This record gives sequence, structure tokens and C-alpha cells, in this order.
Amino acid sequence: QEAIKSLDDSSEGILVFTDIVQGTPYKTAIGYAEKHPEQKVIVISGTNLGALTETAIARGYINDPEVLANLAVEHGKKQVMRANAPIEEEEPSE
Repeated sequence: QEAIKSLDDSSEGILVFTDIVQGTPYKTAIGYAEKHPEQKVIVISGTNLGALTETAIARGYINDPEVLANLAVEHGKKQVMRANAPIEEEEPSE
């Protein structure tokens, strides 16, 4: 909470990345966001390294926190996969 309070009030919004839905960081961030709607705090949970890295890079050219949040979620979903899943072979066409 102190970290969020120390941010410049001129920001367009604040993204908070947490690891586990319903974990302590998540609950703290959601509670703060609800009490301070003027700061436009967006909480992203289930964060993985891919989502975090992509968002950090995109921050250089995207200023809209809503767009950044959506990008983080979409990229994070793409990074989750089963690495050793059997490969489905296509049937040969006649």
C-alpha cells in the first residue's frame, strides 16, 4: 500500500501484478483499489514471467493502463502450455 501511495498522482493508472488469485498480495491490492478508485488501480492475478516481461517492454510505447492490462492477460495465457503434450498428426488428404 505504501508503494502505491508513493506514486505520482499524475499517472493514468496503476497496474499491480500478483501471483495467486485470493492470495494475500491479491487481497491487499483489491482492497486498496476499491478504497481508492481515483487512482485507477488494475489488479492482474496469476501473473507469469511472460506476461510481466511483455508488459514491461510494451510500457515503452503504450501509455493506456487498460490496454497494458489486456496485453498482459492475453500474453500470459499464451505462455501457459503443456510442453510434453503429444503432437496430433494430420490425416493425409486424398
